[in-house]
Amino acid sequence: MNAVFIKLGGSLITDKATPKRALKKRIKAIAKEIATIHKSHPETVFFIGNGAGSYGHFAVHETRWREKKNDPMRIAKIRQVTTELHYLIRDALIAENVPALSFAATSFSGRFNQQPKAWLESMFAYATHGSVPLVFGDMVYDDQDGAYVLSTEEILETIAKSWKNEGHTIDTFIYCTSVDGVLDEDGNVIDAITTDTPIASIGKTHGFDVTGGMAQKIEAGKRALAFTNYVYIINGSTPGTLTRAVQHEAVGTRIKV
Repeated sequence: MNAVFIKLGGSLITDKATPKRALKKRIKAIAKEIATIHKSHPETVFFIGNGAGSYGHFAVHETRWREKKNDPMRIAKIRQVTTELHYLIRDALIAENVPALSFAATSFSGRFNQQPKAWLESMFAYATHGSVPLVFGDMVYDDQDGAYVLSTEEILETIAKSWKNEGHTIDTFIYCTSVDGVLDEDGNVIDAITTDTPIASIGKTHGFDVTGGMAQKIEAGKRALAFTNYVYIINGSTPGTLTRAVQHEAVGTRIKV
């Protein structure tokens, strides 16, 4: 089966400068567009992941988790907050008749020898029978430190690798942000980035962020080229942009070989 992977960035669905502030009207609009896309592509499997935004990133700072990474209470508090945001996304999608099924990374993955590992049989079974798996950046078990902040990008990549290993295909990888794509120093959209494009000065993140901001999205996009030739970084808040990316139209920043 063919699949589309969509990441809803934390800067898109929250105000990253304000702790625990979800942009509910925007989330509703995005859910409505995803519903239209999903309905018009009945033979396509959709995997969706949401970032932690000002929920999870702030919680990591507030709990001072890095000082004691194996502290069960700190882990629980961060998980509580990331789940709170995730359920807002899930509920918005279900309200638009998207059969979004929540999968917490804690329940199907971990990090061993500094590499993510996942058990995805159940998720794939649901996906091939019509459900839309919904994941989120989260705390997972780490065999060295006790816990690890596994980003949404890492989770989606792990799923994508296993999906392809199962003999399925991936049509498109889309990273939805709150800006029109990757911007140059003058604020103009860079239409295309290749695997050779340096990113050292690109993508400063406004607000709370513990996983890398735009630079991380670019690197994740380059890795996603192992799964598909169509990788985009777009503005998910602009109506129709996500639809155009699914249709492989020129929009945002495309990452190419």
